[in-house]
Amino acid sequence: MMEKYEIVDTTADIGLKVYGKNIEEFIQNLLEGFYFLCFDKKIECKEGIVEKKNYLIDNLENFVYELLKDLIFYLFTKKNIFKLQKIENSKALFLIFKNVDDIELEIKAITKHNFYVKEKKGFIEGNFIFDV
Repeated sequence: MMEKYEIVDTTADIGLKVYGKNIEEFIQNLLEGFYFLCFDKKIECKEGIVEKKNYLIDNLENFVYELLKDLIFYLFTKKNIFKLQKIENSKALFLIFKNVDDIELEIKAITKHNFYVKEKKGFIEGNFIFDV
């Protein structure tokens, strides 16, 4: 069984490597890994839906970069967390919930340093470095 994600220590920042068999699994694992970094535990969406957000997936790497920027903005300014509802026809729909958990690590930004999302034979791999 493939790992979902792994946390990578860097000198001043923190990294996350994410894997998935397909785009849905990759995005689910990305969300789980990102929120694990922030909360130091797996989180559940407990409160009601406050918003829905759609993304067009015309380029996987650009989509993931924009998604990560939004995850950071929504969590640290609006106290909201994302949950993937579905991906179909090159569109991703996320439900956005109110966060009720204490944040352990504040992430300031996603960097372009060593940033990639690659479709490999039978899986997708992504590497992300966050400014903390």
